[in-house]
Amino acid sequence: MRGDEVVEMRLVGGTRLTAGGRVLAGNGVQRGLVSATKRREAGDDVDALVTNLAESKMDEGAGLWAIVVEADGFHHGHQIVAVDGDSEAGTTLVLANDPGYVVAGGSGKMA
Repeated sequence: MRGDEVVEMRLVGGTRLTAGGRVLAGNGVQRGLVSATKRREAGDDVDALVTNLAESKMDEGAGLWAIVVEADGFHHGHQIVAVDGDSEAGTTLVLANDPGYVVAGGSGKMA
């Protein structure tokens, strides 16, 4: 805030933030499993994470970030530019950049 004016608000992990008479609301953190990656470098049409998240929970995912956590605690942050609906493979989170790693088959990562 600058004086009595709200200059910027960011909601991280919560569902509601109020300040200076303004309200920012969201769905909160969505947790799921990354079952596969797509990489343009490998010949795919997009850079993406294929997840088991329900599309209905991610319908406003563009502009948000996916944080992928490995078993050893290492974290990867990926900006989501689009959400491609539910398919047999899962909900695809289209990324701004190459994820930089490969997930295939049963070797999932947490998102």
